[in-house]
Amino acid sequence: MEYVEEPAEVCVPTLETSCKHEEGGEGLRLRTDEKCSDVVRTVCVERHTVVDNEVCAFSYTLRPVATEAKLVEVHWAEVCHQETICLNPHHAPAGYGAPAPAYCHEEVHETCHLEPSLEPVVRPVTVSLPQPVEVCINKQIVLPFLECEKVKDRHCMLVPRAEKGHKYQIDKCTVELGEPTCQQTVLQLPRQVGQHCRTEGE
Repeated sequence: MEYVEEPAEVCVPTLETSCKHEEGGEGLRLRTDEKCSDVVRTVCVERHTVVDNEVCAFSYTLRPVATEAKLVEVHWAEVCHQETICLNPHHAPAGYGAPAPAYCHEEVHETCHLEPSLEPVVRPVTVSLPQPVEVCINKQIVLPFLECEKVKDRHCMLVPRAEKGHKYQIDKCTVELGEPTCQQTVLQLPRQVGQHCRTEGE
């Protein structure tokens, strides 16, 4: 295949960028500040104290007491009784064969016996009465108590804070088509070979 060289001009479009400044706004600036505060807490400690305590108790003892006792005594008295009895009856001599009437020989008999009687008697006696006696002892007792005090601590920490920053600008750009850029070049084109045809009348 044969080629034919033909001069040609090739043009390429260009891009043009145009920018301008615009206000973007106001920025923020972050910084940290130290913030401190006082914290008050109560601290307690357990302590002990020894105190004297008097403990008393009562006991009983027997105390003799002289007094009088009213008693009774038995007394025996002899009591006698008299009575008449008939002893040894005799018959009188009968006259003319008739029996004589009976008669009695009286005798007086005395019967005695002892009868008791009670009589009050007052006698001195000694009785034992309970008497309370107080006995006290001193005993030490350990008493716990709390001793408290307030302790103040200072705590600090970093706290972020935002504040106004500087104003800033931004670039706003646009892209447009510019003038094309052309350059000369040589194009190689294939050559087409045609057949020679005869026409009538030749």
